[in-house]
Amino acid sequence: MRSSSEIIGARRRGGQHRPRLCLKGEMGMKRADKFLVSAALIVGALVSVLAPGASAQTGSISGVILDLNAKPWAGLTVQAVSDQGVKQEAKTENDGRYNIRSLRPGVYDVTVISFPPPNDKQPPYQMAKVRVQGGEDAKADANFKEILAKQGAAVQEQAKKRDEEQQKFQGMKAHSSTRQVRPRQTWPRLPRISATRKNRK
Repeated sequence: MRSSSEIIGARRRGGQHRPRLCLKGEMGMKRADKFLVSAALIVGALVSVLAPGASAQTGSISGVILDLNAKPWAGLTVQAVSDQGVKQEAKTENDGRYNIRSLRPGVYDVTVISFPPPNDKQPPYQMAKVRVQGGEDAKADANFKEILAKQGAAVQEQAKKRDEEQQKFQGMKAHSSTRQVRPRQTWPRLPRISATRKNRK
């Protein structure tokens, strides 16, 4: 006659134990599926949160450039140089607009480095110094008609000051040359008096 322990052992080794293993396997697969779904949701949430932050780390510089007749100037090459020496360029479109994208935050020198013909021999012109911040667009515009007028006025003002200084110098020189020299005063000579002694007898 089998003991109770042998019966329990036989039951465990029989067919009643296998369904329990199958149930545990199904539960494990379900748990694994739930874990994978949760992980995918978490990763998706992180991507959606971090993606705007990553794009907000860079900024841009844009503007409009007008020619000597105050009309849109196409074909200019505009260069932005950061305080770290990083350079990026863009060309102006037919409407005179340009846009330099994907710039790290910092201070940039904005310069027109090349002009289209017939002005291709012109030297570079520094437009502005701007600060770029993450997720923002810094503006740098230029109107060469106004720039030329200001430069002409500055040149005229300098020429005027130079003429005034020259006239002042000439006036001082003329005054010094026509200054009257006071004559040296001379005193008349007094007659020389000689004293004689008479011998008294």
